[in-house]
Amino acid sequence: MQRSLAVIVAVAAAVVVLIAVAALLTPDTDDGDHDTETAPSGIIVEGLPDGFVVDEAMNTISSPAVTEWHIHDDYHTAYNTDRFGGFTTPYEGEDIVADSVTFEPGGYTVTASGVTFSVKVYGTVERSVSWTYSMESREVRASVTYTLDMHDVMDSIDGSRAWNAKMNGNGSAAFSHLPDIVVCDDTTDRLESQLRQEYLRIGGDPDDGQGYLDFIASFVQLNVRYPGTVEDRRSQWDYGVYGAAEYWALPQETLYHLYGDCEDTSALLCALYIEAGYDVAMGGKSGHVFAGVALDGYRQHSDGFIEGLGIGHMQVTHHSAVGDDGGREYYAVETIYDQIPVGYVNWVDFGAETLYWGTTGFYPVSG
Repeated sequence: MQRSLAVIVAVAAAVVVLIAVAALLTPDTDDGDHDTETAPSGIIVEGLPDGFVVDEAMNTISSPAVTEWHIHDDYHTAYNTDRFGGFTTPYEGEDIVADSVTFEPGGYTVTASGVTFSVKVYGTVERSVSWTYSMESREVRASVTYTLDMHDVMDSIDGSRAWNAKMNGNGSAAFSHLPDIVVCDDTTDRLESQLRQEYLRIGGDPDDGQGYLDFIASFVQLNVRYPGTVEDRRSQWDYGVYGAAEYWALPQETLYHLYGDCEDTSALLCALYIEAGYDVAMGGKSGHVFAGVALDGYRQHSDGFIEGLGIGHMQVTHHSAVGDDGGREYYAVETIYDQIPVGYVNWVDFGAETLYWGTTGFYPVSG
């Protein structure tokens, strides 16, 4: 579903407030050599009440008798969601009456027998998505199941939360900080490999790099929900997910929650493009953030195909990086609408100075 320009402006005006966070949160962009350090595994409990027993093989904690447990998933969205993805009530945890509880991978704050203690369970979680992808000649059904290592997810979220809390609202955000939230890791590496395999399975041309970039973009555009607002939090698009008026998410967080506004989804797409071997940039214009990719031999889609996608009002947009008018050019990629091929965005006034965020244009992440 396409959004009006007014909504886009409202979204990204808040987004850029936290752009400075990323420079501190992620000082270096991953160069593709992923950390091979062995992550912790199993269940780790701190502050366990007397008489409680941990079964490490089953990730279960048992109490001496039937007990009231309050279990708070520390990595849950700030609000509960309904089956349509809408935000309902604030997430406050779950109450259970039992003599034992088994925990899935994640981090929890637990209260039982009047004692509050922490539980972390290391392991992996899966996310499965499917979408209809429009090629020039046909529509195909695509799907991907990817694995997230909870050690990496928890590290990403913990770090991101700390810096977002520290930096929110300080007014130091600038477009030049956008590349700092493009973080690659083993998750993005594995996911890009799966996307490549799926592209080939549905009949994609292995020699068509632009076609593959379009397909990767569709994964982000059609599977990451744009956050809605919650009651009394109008225009605070991140509140239902992160419990903050504005929050700048890393790709790992976006893949975990499958929610994200313009800077979140642009950072995720750039990370996947890096994994695919392309130079990328994060782009900003007044009120909005988008991705950019360097692509030689660009070809436009047919007018009929573009009209069929409902984006006839958009135009092919490419430009060199801010401050480097003679350098490598990047093609803009929109991330918060339904399927839009590489290059097609609404008008961008390159080189214009915005009120708060700096110069409109592309800020390279790699290359």
